[in-house]
This record gives sequence, structure tokens and C-alpha cells, in this order.
Amino acid sequence: SEPIATVLQVKIDGQVAKPGIYRLPLKTTIKELLAQAQPLPSADLSRVKERCQLHDGQTVHVPERRSITIQVTGAVLQPGPLEILSGTRYCELADQIQMMPEADLKSLLKRRRFLKEGDIV
Repeated sequence: SEPIATVLQVKIDGQVAKPGIYRLPLKTTIKELLAQAQPLPSADLSRVKERCQLHDGQTVHVPERRSITIQVTGAVLQPGPLEILSGTRYCELADQIQMMPEADLKSLLKRRRFLKEGDIV
């Protein structure tokens, strides 16, 4: 009988400090691979499914962040379109938008979801 594989070999490329081929234990997740490959500040992790288990021979590509446009409304000084980088989370917007004193930041800061092209905030 053939020996049962206990490791898998995966490749990671794109916006990581340590691209290459990794030999990892079975049931390793993409999040664990990313911890070793070290995503760069330019990495867009919004479409990377971190909880997914890797499979032997898989290639994980970490794309570069690009500009997207969202619509800002509510208690802000400059409502309207705002260009941000893909991979930005709702909670990170507080640093990029000038809020009015009456703005309620609590709900915005709780949201961890990534913003998408055309989102209204």
C-alpha cells in the first residue's frame, strides 16, 4: 500500500515578503500560510479566504491593492465619492473621512467587513 501523505506542498506568490513553495502539515489554513509568507502592506486580502484549508499542489496568489470608489453619506464634511484602496475595512475608514462632531463612529468602528467598489457608507 502507498504511504499516506502527511504534508502538502503549496506555492504562494504576489504581494508577500516570502513567496515560494512551502511544505506544510495537512489541514493547514491559508491564514497559517500567510503568517509564514508575510503579506506586504500592498496586499489586498479582501478576497483571500483565510479559513480555507490548503490542498496539495495549490497556488495562492495575493493580489495588489487597487483603487476603488465608494460613496460617503451622512454626518461627514465631504459627502460623495471617495477613492480608497481595495482591501480597506469599514473600521479603517474613520481615519480617511472627516466626520462632523455629531457623527456616530461606534457602528462604523465595529464593522470588520471589507469595502467593495460602489459601497455606500
